[in-house]
Amino acid sequence: MTLITLTDLATKSFHLGHNLEKWNPKTNKFIYKIVNKTCVIDIIQTQQYLSKAYSYFYIAGQYKHNILFIGSTSIGANLIKQAAQISANYYYNSSWIAGTLTNWKMIQSRLILLLWVSKLLHLLKTSPYTFKVSFNTYSTFYKIYKKLSVKLSGLIGLIEIPDILFILDPKYEKIAFNEALKLNKIIISIVDSNINPDNISIPIPGNDDNFKVLELTLKLLVAGYVHGAYYN
Repeated sequence: MTLITLTDLATKSFHLGHNLEKWNPKTNKFIYKIVNKTCVIDIIQTQQYLSKAYSYFYIAGQYKHNILFIGSTSIGANLIKQAAQISANYYYNSSWIAGTLTNWKMIQSRLILLLWVSKLLHLLKTSPYTFKVSFNTYSTFYKIYKKLSVKLSGLIGLIEIPDILFILDPKYEKIAFNEALKLNKIIISIVDSNINPDNISIPIPGNDDNFKVLELTLKLLVAGYVHGAYYN
């Protein structure tokens, strides 16, 4: 059974790459042809790599391997969060904190602080007569909570960095991508015609600027993970 048809991919505009001016020659193997100075991506390869990525996520689900979803673009951030939550994984969908992967101990300390402040605020809210603080003190704690929560809420509960990372746009998430490379992580990404596919473990050729492309890709991968976990 075919995971997804070529018609599905074409309908969602997987084939529409960037203008030739933005073309990265290293994606040449994924380009079907150039039409009106626009790169047309070979969706036969897209179909093949999507199937490969699906199978990989299926196996990851079977063995309960954690996956970290990374993506902070305006059209992708919420999709990244949803994908992680549905598959019971982790996500980072805000502007990247340098060292999130390479200085994990620093992030762990911030996660501990986030949990502590969260519990403190809960106590102050539910037991105001037992735990009394001034408005200014409460406001200070709340600001700390909001600042940390925006950045790190998707990492709560994560003990160690997963070996598998899905990075929505390696070019946009350049710092995260480079940190993942330093740690020899398995990277799965959508690769548009302006992306260098080198060092991406499973590149999925496609239009990374289209909401429907991102949505369908993540739905398929999450389905693979959930199916693997369910049928284990």
